[in-house]
Amino acid sequence: MKIFLKALLGLVFTCVISAIIMVGHLRWTIKKTNNTHLEFQDVDITIPVYKDRTGRILADVEIEGKKYPFLIDNGARTFIDPSLIKPLGAKMRGFTPSGTATRKLSLRKIMRVPLLNLSGMHFENVYVKVHDFKRECGEQDVYGIIGRGLMHYFIWSFDMNLNEVNISNNTAIDRLSSTLVKIPFKHYNKDYQRILLEINIPQLDKPIKTHLDMGNNDFLSLVKHKLDSTRYPRKQIYGSLSTSLGKKSTVNAGAYYLVDTLEIYAGLKLNDIIVSTDDIVSNLLGCQFLTRYNFTLDFLNEQLILEPIYVEKGDPIKRFWFDYSWDETQEAAVVDYLIEAGPAYNVGLELGDIIQSFDGYHLNSQKAYCEEPDIKGDTTELKVLKRNGQETVYTITRKALEFKTNTSSIYSQNN
Repeated sequence: MKIFLKALLGLVFTCVISAIIMVGHLRWTIKKTNNTHLEFQDVDITIPVYKDRTGRILADVEIEGKKYPFLIDNGARTFIDPSLIKPLGAKMRGFTPSGTATRKLSLRKIMRVPLLNLSGMHFENVYVKVHDFKRECGEQDVYGIIGRGLMHYFIWSFDMNLNEVNISNNTAIDRLSSTLVKIPFKHYNKDYQRILLEINIPQLDKPIKTHLDMGNNDFLSLVKHKLDSTRYPRKQIYGSLSTSLGKKSTVNAGAYYLVDTLEIYAGLKLNDIIVSTDDIVSNLLGCQFLTRYNFTLDFLNEQLILEPIYVEKGDPIKRFWFDYSWDETQEAAVVDYLIEAGPAYNVGLELGDIIQSFDGYHLNSQKAYCEEPDIKGDTTELKVLKRNGQETVYTITRKALEFKTNTSSIYSQNN
């Protein structure tokens, strides 16, 4: 019995020590990936930025004379693609658990990069996570993320008219203008550098806490069912919705709502805002909100500064409001995402339809699908094979998503 108790106590002691070591290692990796150890002299530099097709903001990292697009995203850690490990001279420093918007956990490599050159802005001895950014066809829109662990040292002033950002650590800089709106960060955590803002929606009982997230390509994304108890006009999202960088991952699709009034801060009220809901972990205020302004993320004074550059009304993005992906079983491009009352939905396109061609370009193989050109104009002609075997041709025009305010288009929790 004594031998058994000694063995049990030894096992418990070993488990406790192991847990302490694991927690210590986790705290170390979090601290490193947040790059809280970096030091900078006086910084004041302006670099060019540009948008991807979803509206997110990119800047180029220069490596050995080549330029690689990196997403600027205060809602994420700093990442690099595996293909950049050797060119950047990155060295392995361990592993860390990592979550995604779809609640999946994985173990990611932690690496130290001696020098990261963001268009002349030099970051030295940066700790990064490694993520494969290749999409299903192997193409890459981005090769990494400049995340909150690097951003929180500075004031980032984005000029969306000139497509540039000024990066500074001079807290004495003051922007005087009657049109500026200054919004203090709520519950800002300096260890994790997440920016939390409160949003008021009239038909909800209390403010919604949202994370400001430049990597989210909608205006405002809320946890699914958040607006189901309201009577805002609603359009259903059918199928699956791609949510992450890299290889395609999906969440259960939700809905779009037209919210008549949304208050982000006292005095900042926006009208006719399209809000998406889906199966995500956090409420996110995204890049479609930020890029309506010349905006400043002032991490040093813990405030968001906005200067309007056009009238905030309606959805500025015109879309076809459908998507498709390559189905290996059917060996075809199959419609897997569709918005109720969008232009594709209205002409009769359905989930499961096979896209045979658009504008004369044939999608008859995965190679053709992967090499398909972007649709340049506002109108496209699709040749479609319906699920019943019938072939048909649809002409679809890009439009902003329209909501009717009559009772037939308004949903409530009881419908």
